[in-house]
Amino acid sequence: MGQAAPTEIDPRDFEDLRLAVVMSGGVSLCVWMGGVALEVDRLRRRQPVYDEILHLIGSAVRVDIVSGTSAGGLNGVLLAAAVAYGSDPTAELG
Repeated sequence: MGQAAPTEIDPRDFEDLRLAVVMSGGVSLCVWMGGVALEVDRLRRRQPVYDEILHLIGSAVRVDIVSGTSAGGLNGVLLAAAVAYGSDPTAELG
């Protein structure tokens, strides 16, 4: 028996997926946390792969709280700034 075609979900009916992100410190861990911050931002901005997944589950992502210590705090600041200003943290400065 075949699978039923997915039904179309109106974006106004999406359920909010609200995140609180806490990043721990440590210089070697900072690189890994930087990658996590970038992926959370890509999820928030609905980059292509994440857009498909979020559409399938009928969700929209909101990052409500960002916190961190030491080097993790620096990554948190970059993520929080991207959220607050609606920017891309990977964009070139200039």
